[in-house]
This record gives sequence, structure tokens and C-alpha cells, in this order.
Amino acid sequence: MSNIFETSDFIPVSQTKVSLPATNGLDYNPNQRIEIDIPADIEFINPQETFLECDVKLAYPVNSSDELTVNPANFTLLPQLLMKDIRVYSGGSGRILLDEIQNVNVLTNLRYDYNNNENIKNKRNITEGVPMYNIEHKGTLGGAKAEINDFTKSVFMDAPVTADLNSSMTNDDFTTAKLLLPIPSGLFKTDRVLMNGMLQGLHIEITLESNANIIKNLDQVNYHRMVHSCPVYHSTNGSNDAPDTIASGSSIAHVYIRPENSINNEPLQMPFRVGEKVEFVNKKTLSSTVTNLSNGSAAAWEISEIESDASVSGALVKVTFKSTQVLNGSSLTPNESVMVTDSVANAASYPITYQLSNVNLICERVQMSSGFRGKIQSMMREGGKFMYDFPTHTNYRISQLASDRVASLRLPLQNSRVRGIACIPTDSTVRSQKQMITSAGAYIQYLQDLEANAPVRDGKQGFNGIADNITQYQILYDDGSGMRLNPSREVKCDKISAKNSLNAQFFHEVESGLVASGIDVLSLDKFRENFCIARQMGGGATGVVDTRGKDWNLQVEYNETNAPEFPKLWNNFVHHIRRIEFSSNGISLQI
Repeated sequence: MSNIFETSDFIPVSQTKVSLPATNGLDYNPNQRIEIDIPADIEFINPQETFLECDVKLAYPVNSSDELTVNPANFTLLPQLLMKDIRVYSGGSGRILLDEIQNVNVLTNLRYDYNNNENIKNKRNITEGVPMYNIEHKGTLGGAKAEINDFTKSVFMDAPVTADLNSSMTNDDFTTAKLLLPIPSGLFKTDRVLMNGMLQGLHIEITLESNANIIKNLDQVNYHRMVHSCPVYHSTNGSNDAPDTIASGSSIAHVYIRPENSINNEPLQMPFRVGEKVEFVNKKTLSSTVTNLSNGSAAAWEISEIESDASVSGALVKVTFKSTQVLNGSSLTPNESVMVTDSVANAASYPITYQLSNVNLICERVQMSSGFRGKIQSMMREGGKFMYDFPTHTNYRISQLASDRVASLRLPLQNSRVRGIACIPTDSTVRSQKQMITSAGAYIQYLQDLEANAPVRDGKQGFNGIADNITQYQILYDDGSGMRLNPSREVKCDKISAKNSLNAQFFHEVESGLVASGIDVLSLDKFRENFCIARQMGGGATGVVDTRGKDWNLQVEYNETNAPEFPKLWNNFVHHIRRIEFSSNGISLQI
């Protein structure tokens, strides 16, 4: 029996796109499951050219007049986090679970943060609707970029126009975004043609993420993210020579906003609209003009008009309030007080949601040569086997209490060919939807030194890894001859935890570990925002390790002066090779 293929046998004859509708409905809401079948008559497919096509529209609560009480442009969806869990089965009566990844959006978030450059960002923004930094709304006062800052070119809403700036806000302000999302299963990331016909087709199940977790405030209106990028208070008198400070207890009916942070005296550059509730925060002291900033206050001020006032020096943006307001907190100070949204925090609840519609799987059908098909059939008739390897991940989840200063996390690995592991300690604190939207109480990623150490809090709670005052880590494992430590000495993380310096060995480990975990590292900019422990398991670029029947423990220590603050859910993604074995007796899977 010959098992030699000619190179020409592997060259596809043609490729055509096929659209396959979901089998269990047309519209989907958060937490629901999408099911799609790829029929067996599509004999060969190109896995990397398989995408989920869908329309997405956001919807927000309205008042008794069917009007929104918050600017829809102040929010965005994170479409890269839409798919929470994924399962891929073979077809036929003997259905086999070929691939399953739980919390796959945590892995996707890690990949998008580290496999990242400007070209990739642009492509993801165009095809997937992933939010992208808009230089038209850049901060001009220093500090980090407010990355989620686009309210004029977002795919989820129309750009504001002057005629609508002072009109009531409704859900009609949202547009239907058309997204093309890659399938996050490892089976659809391989570059090898997949014998779908021999698998008797494929059945795909995708569980959608909760709406509370993936709809967020824009950074430049959010007190908990980047106060240095918010609109800056100028005065109430409009004077450049003697702008007035308004003391607590005083009454005001309007304010003027400075040109900084790209406002440029243009009302359309204001990230607010009529009907929205706002307040002011001193960006240096972080004190508020109302009594309870984190949870909202009845003293929040509702906007009634936004306009350009040419009667004052330099022409400034004027914001008028629905009624005269009395300051009962900090003073309004020129160049220091900034305007932030309070609409979500001020509401009793805020069930923002999304809906998917017109869900299809775009699949590339590949027509292979007759020689390729003939040799496979010949091998099967002669009792041979055909092997198909593909890389994927298995997520081993482990919880850790906030009070654990030293933890030994046992990893129950049961994979035969492991390349690497990426361990992501996500914040598992239970929060309300309002807190998730605004990042209230979330982990502090870093401090803005320019603004009196103003905290920048985690904007993707439950997806980003948090350092949380970690000191060091090490992996303890049994290689068959006894317990060993890998690497041989602890990997220090204390300077990263302190948010003021770097640990060199950590970067060596995380880069090599992520590459071995199937993530091509193009940028390490997000090491602090999305903290990750990664380790290359096998030697060389393609080395593997059999982890079955052995003990593996991740040992982490939190010995800094400040104790860890948050409970954690460790998502440990093990990158390994699976094998589908085709024979005359059917198919089998080796994990």
C-alpha cells in the first residue's frame, strides 16, 4: 500500500464561498446558544476562511416618553468577546466532540492584546467592529490613550449631526452593525484543508456572552477610567482673563467647556447630548460636585442644551442645564474640574442589551484534485488510516480567594501533546451591571501621575488578567523521575505589581510561553492591562510534552506589603495537538 502523496495532489482546484444559516433560530439574545451545521456534501473546507456573519444592534432602556436618558454614543459593544463557549462535533449518528473551549473569549481577548499592530487593528475594526482609537477625539493633556473613545465613527451608532445634538435620544440612533467574526475553535485556525465529508459534516455550538460583560462606557466620559481625557471646565462667565471658580453651595445654570481634549469649541466634539445626566470631578483631587459619585446621586445635572457661544472670548462650547443646580460637593475649578457621565450610576438599574440577527456561517468550500480523493479512498480500502492533526486549547479553570497569600494551584492536565500554557488570573468579583459598564470598583491597572495618581480601572473585568500585588510564580511538575521546578528559579513580578517598573525575566517567559501557546506576540504593550503567566512546555518550536498521569502545580506568591484585593478565576489555557484518525471503522479522536 502506498502512502506517498504527490505535491500536486494537495493543490486545491477551486474555492467557493457558501453561506449556511443557523439551525435553531434567526435572532439571538445574550446567553443564548447558536447552532450551525456544515453538511457532509461540502466535502472539503478551508477552516481559516470560516466566519460567523451576523447583524448586531444595541438597545438601551427608555423613559416613559420612549426617550433615552443617556447618550448612545457614550457606549460600545466589544464584539471580540461575543462568543463565550464553543463546541464542535462531528456529524452523523456517532457524534464526537472534536473541540471544546470554555470561556474562549478570555483567550480571544489575550490574543487580541498581544497579537496586535496597527494593520491588524484596522482590519479587526473593519471586519469585526472591534473598537479602535479615534485620533479625532484624542486627549491633549498627556497620559495614556483613551482607547475606547470613538463616538463618531463607531459601527454601532450614527455620527452626531448638529440638528440632532439637542434633540431627544431614542434607540433609532443605533445602527445595525454587520460583523464578520472568526470562529475561535482550534479546528478552524489550522491552515490544513479539513475533510468535512469524512467527518459526516460538522455541528457547531456557540454560547453568547452576557450583555453586562461586553457593553462599556467610553473612556473619555468615565470617572473610573480616564478623567484626564474628559471635557474640562472653563468657567461660567466665559472669560479667558478671569475664569471664575464656583464654590460649594453656589448655584449655576450653565458652564463653558475648554477646547482641550479635542473639544475645539465644536459642540459635535462633546461626548454628551441633551437629556444626559452629568457631574463634575476635580481631576487632581478626584472629589466630586455631588455627594456620592460611585453610586449616582439625585443631584446629578441634566443637560438641556449644548451650543457654541461666540459672544465669549474665543468662542466656547456652552452647556446649559435643565434647571439651576446647587453645588453640594467640591468647587468648580477652571482647568481642574472635568465633566463625566452620571446617567448609568444615577439610574436604579441599567439593563443595556444587544441582539444578533441574520446569523450565518460563511464557509469556504474547497474542490480538491481527483488524485487526492482517490488516494485517501484507496488507503481506507486497504485498511490504512488517515491522520489529521490540529492545534487547540483546553481551559482548566481554578478559583483563588483574595485572602490567599501563597497558593498552589493544581492543574489537572490530561493532554498527550502539550506545547504551552497561558494562565490568566481574571477578577471574579460579583458586580452589578452598572458597575460592569462603568468599571466602578474594578482593579486599578495603573495610575495617571500627571493627575495626582488618578486611577485607571480595568475596563474588561472578567476577561483581563490582573497582577493584584503578585510577587513571584513557579511551576512544580512531575516528570516521572520526581518533582521538579520549572523554571529553576522563581519568576519575579513584584515591580510589575508595584506599577512603577519592569521585571525582565517575566517578559522573557511570557513571550516564549505565548508563542508556544499559539499566540504570535507582536506587542507587549498590554502586559499591565492584561497580565498573564505563560510557559513553554516542550523544547523548541514544535516540541511537545505528555502531561497525562503527572502532577502539575502553579505556585503563586503574594508577599508584597499590600495584600491582594480580588478573588480570582484562573483560566489556564493549555495549547496542545489533537488528532482525528480516519479508518474504515470510522473516526476516533486522540486528545
